[in-house]
Amino acid sequence: MLRREHRAPRGPTTVTLALPSITSRRHPLVQACRDARGGGPDEPLLLDGWHLLVDAVAAGLAVDAVAVNVDPPGEAEARALDGLIDGGAHVVHVTDDILQAISPVRTSSGVVALARRPVLALDAVFAPAPALVVVAVDVQDPGNVGALVRTAEAAGATGFVAAGVSADPLGWKALRASMGSAFRLAMGRTADT
Repeated sequence: MLRREHRAPRGPTTVTLALPSITSRRHPLVQACRDARGGGPDEPLLLDGWHLLVDAVAAGLAVDAVAVNVDPPGEAEARALDGLIDGGAHVVHVTDDILQAISPVRTSSGVVALARRPVLALDAVFAPAPALVVVAVDVQDPGNVGALVRTAEAAGATGFVAAGVSADPLGWKALRASMGSAFRLAMGRTADT
């Protein structure tokens, strides 16, 4: 079960959180997560894994729902989850079976979340001066788009633009491949090449 560590005057204590549970694959949250796999512009972001959830929270993304079936593995993850609970996010406990139905990957890391999709604006990408922007043109594989975003951040870029028929840089596969870099760079999208 999920726990919060609090320091009492006489030492640490553990408080068990009583989270609501989902046990049915017909629950609306299960369907919302499945719908988010498509990654359309009106769909929320599907975050699979503690690392992405922590990075999304650190970037200030609004996280609306979290499905978890294991304790947070570290202090940063526990703080992020506590902040989401305190901020009113819908946090639920799910069984392994339900998590597998929600998660887009074969073996989930224990948490799947839905966050509000940020606006991909070209103006924001080119706003910092001097701007160093990586533009991916017609890169259709989402894993490759995510790897390019991660590489752009590592190289010191200030922004990233997916152009032409490139995959959505905020789709779940691209987010997973970017390892959180998509939350730290200004992102844009254009149909122009």
